[in-house]
Amino acid sequence: MIATAAAQPVLSVRGLIKRFGGLVATDCVDFDVMPGEVHGLIGPNGAGKTTFIAQLAGLLGSDAGRIVLCGRDITRLKAPRRAALGLARSYQITSIFPDFTALENVLTAVAVKAGHCFRFWRPVRAETELTARALAILDLVGLADARDKPARALAHGEKRLLDLGIALATEPRLLLLDEPMAGMGAHESAEVQELLDGLRGRFAMVLIEHDMDVVFRLCDRISVMASGRLIASGAPDAIRSNPEVRLAYLGED
Repeated sequence: MIATAAAQPVLSVRGLIKRFGGLVATDCVDFDVMPGEVHGLIGPNGAGKTTFIAQLAGLLGSDAGRIVLCGRDITRLKAPRRAALGLARSYQITSIFPDFTALENVLTAVAVKAGHCFRFWRPVRAETELTARALAILDLVGLADARDKPARALAHGEKRLLDLGIALATEPRLLLLDEPMAGMGAHESAEVQELLDGLRGRFAMVLIEHDMDVVFRLCDRISVMASGRLIASGAPDAIRSNPEVRLAYLGED
């Protein structure tokens, strides 16, 4: 973890609440992410993790509480404004243009980040600097050889990598990862783990993942959610040995 004792959080959440009728999905959640930190968020199915991430991203409004990104209150901002301020959410397959090639998908995101005004991708492709940036991102995520392949023709794992590339093109200060290894085989999962490990320190990350081996290997700090509340937060070793966590999530006494 890059953060020091004097560092201010990249993300600071206080008293966040989301209700769906009589169901409280997130219940007075306090949550901090430090610069360069990989912060894991774990908990049983239905614990409220995905709802919480959607609140952070601006895809769901909150009934109470405050969200601060890099010192700025973003609680009432819509998702595009949060993205412009450096908050990215990866592994939303719907963000991919299926008829665009892998390069065109990333290039579009690079152009938007650069403030390029265009109606279609073709004028953008003539911009050498933007294209070079997009190609570098494809190389980083392991899709250089698939640059000219339509997104709809990519395998499941490749689509996940492409979506991560699109998120990286926004130059995030905080990246939200909701089950990035879901549906992947062991080899693909290992490649994504290696990629995320290589990105460590470039920006902060929040990782939701059900594979506990992945969580405990990658994360600097882990928070545990159950029934909409955070019941524990700390270093991996402390979370692994926490009796309340073992009972609520790991299924042990």
